[in-house]
Amino acid sequence: MTRIDRLILLYADVDLNVIDGSSVWLVSMAEALSRTSSRVDVLLKAPVQNGRLSDRLHHLDGVRVRTAASARSSGRRSDGVPLTPERAVLRMKELDAENRYDVVVCRGLTVCRAVAVDGAFEGRLWPYMTEVPQRSADLSNDVRRGLEQVAGAARRIFAQTEDARAFLEHHVPIAAGKVVLLPPMIPAGLAARDDRDRDEEAPLRLVYAGKLAAAWRTREMCDLPRRARERGFAVELTVIGDKVHREPGLPGWSARMREALATAEGVTWLGGLSREDAIREVSKHDIGMSWRSPALDASHELSTKVLEYAAAGVAPALNATAAHRDLLGRDYPLFVDDTTILDVLERVFRERALLARAREVAAAAAAQYTIPQAAQRLESTFARSDRASTTVRQPVKVLVASHDLKFAGELVDHLQRHAGVRLTIDHWRTLHEHDVARSEELLADADVVLCEWAGPNAVWYSKAKRPGQRLVVRLHMFELGGPWLPQIDVEAIDRLVCVSDLYAERSAAALGMDAERIVVIPNTVDCLDLDRTKLSGAEYHLGLVGVVPVRKRLDRALDLLAALRSIDDRFTLHIRGRLPNEYPWEWRKPVIRGYYQQQFARIETEPALRGGVVLEPFGADVGSWLRRIGWVLSPSTEESFHLAPVEGMASGAVPVLWVRPGAAGIFGERWMHAHSHDAATWIAEVAAAGRWNEESAAAKDWARRYDTSRVMATWNTVLGLE
Repeated sequence: MTRIDRLILLYADVDLNVIDGSSVWLVSMAEALSRTSSRVDVLLKAPVQNGRLSDRLHHLDGVRVRTAASARSSGRRSDGVPLTPERAVLRMKELDAENRYDVVVCRGLTVCRAVAVDGAFEGRLWPYMTEVPQRSADLSNDVRRGLEQVAGAARRIFAQTEDARAFLEHHVPIAAGKVVLLPPMIPAGLAARDDRDRDEEAPLRLVYAGKLAAAWRTREMCDLPRRARERGFAVELTVIGDKVHREPGLPGWSARMREALATAEGVTWLGGLSREDAIREVSKHDIGMSWRSPALDASHELSTKVLEYAAAGVAPALNATAAHRDLLGRDYPLFVDDTTILDVLERVFRERALLARAREVAAAAAAQYTIPQAAQRLESTFARSDRASTTVRQPVKVLVASHDLKFAGELVDHLQRHAGVRLTIDHWRTLHEHDVARSEELLADADVVLCEWAGPNAVWYSKAKRPGQRLVVRLHMFELGGPWLPQIDVEAIDRLVCVSDLYAERSAAALGMDAERIVVIPNTVDCLDLDRTKLSGAEYHLGLVGVVPVRKRLDRALDLLAALRSIDDRFTLHIRGRLPNEYPWEWRKPVIRGYYQQQFARIETEPALRGGVVLEPFGADVGSWLRRIGWVLSPSTEESFHLAPVEGMASGAVPVLWVRPGAAGIFGERWMHAHSHDAATWIAEVAAAGRWNEESAAAKDWARRYDTSRVMATWNTVLGLE
């Protein structure tokens, strides 16, 4: 019997009586979820009128179908009509009252927004983000606000493709770090057709399955057999589907579409079929049509139908969008558009070997998108987000006190999800200012206090804590120079946490604290989130995150780039982050301002640097940015840990580090360099020898020791949760 680790509610704003990509997705998603360690309730939007799709749900183990009408509402006038987003939220809350779901998967921007605004599922919502504008120019303020509301309420967000994830993270910064990939999924084992006895002179058999809409070029498809005959070759078209769209901007289009289906030369219209019957019919053909209007070429989505065509042994003909090029390669022979469709079909008709090659490429690509594979990805993602189990009988009351939680996000999230923790947070207004009465009230009810930063918060809590309360303080770096440091009651600290061995040693010396009470817990990275496919040419892109303060040593990075471009001018340096003049307290210092002015003058005037440096603004979408970065630099003379190169390593970027105290203990010796010129020579040699992939894999493997899931186990011990 499958272990049940979580209860899931699945709802999509789609009608299962109508077969299209969205309704097929709902059934596939239910099947994938049923293969995880979960019990799944599927809420239907509309009463069942035919079972072509919904019948499949009743045969899935661990899946219950829940109707739109509840027992309490039986007999109401609204029971026989599809759920509106508002009524869907009410029905979801009714079901939640009965089951208390751990995960709520929801598809449809309007209904997801309604769920987010209601607030009942905050932190449990997993929206599947489609219906999002595909271009920045189409992203209205209202839609952006809706996306922000949904992202803010979501535990995780599903996106189809890397392009979709990048778009969301760029335009909705609150989504960064939450978005996980959930590509389209198809049944495993779709049987490919056998055409060994195929007549080379027989007509090309085209098939289209899906909705009938103007932008999907379905009306124009019906003209292809006639137009092909006029050019001297033979084409037949089979159309599967019964959802003829109304096109408000094209009066009479629907009528013309139906007329073409009924009367056009060489066209056979089969109407709506079950998914299984449709796939069987598709497999009898040569080419699956996914030719669309160029207006859809900016789409970040990948059609499930394209994958079904490919898995059934039918080569898809489709537009050369970014997603399709990533899937099939840039030289795939059946890329088409409005002007080339007939040329491509004629070429394939006369060179059937092209058809065989296209089928082979497409089938290999589709093999990565099966429902069982999707289930494995889902289980892994859910497992990382499930509430942590506990052996503690009573919840431990943990109080986190800090003026700045920017380095503690993963830890706070972990504590919020831990089944054995009741978490409260004492937000200090500034490093030095807090509501004393509030702090006293929170302290009175705490078992464990964690001071994030060894600042004045550590001074106050070390003196205010009661006997029996556990005090943990995390020291980063700047606190060692703080005038408040001698005021901390060191004897009241149960554990002092430092992020590296170097700072553990320095802290022990500065505080006069015995080493037994100091523990090293490194900063964390979400390796799963950052492990994204690199863009073409990444091995020639260097990345530097942050150039302020001066100890970040921008000059070293520029020296490296100048030396490297003298060997191979394909290399470029991408500097990401705020510029020095955006830090007034630094920029007003004449010596520091002069240093940065000199470095930026070099960028403009030195021949080796000119055109080789790209300045990019600070943003939350680090994971998307790292896709184009093949080398991540750490030229600093001093760091307590330096998270940016570790994030780069988790993405597969190769680290380039200058020797400094403590760095080898964090990054190892493999990627350390004494001078900029040495580093440049090494980078050029690795690239020229084709060893970048080898170094990338090693860097990614090293970064796993800092993955959140591993580091949080140590925090559990230090905080007394185990």
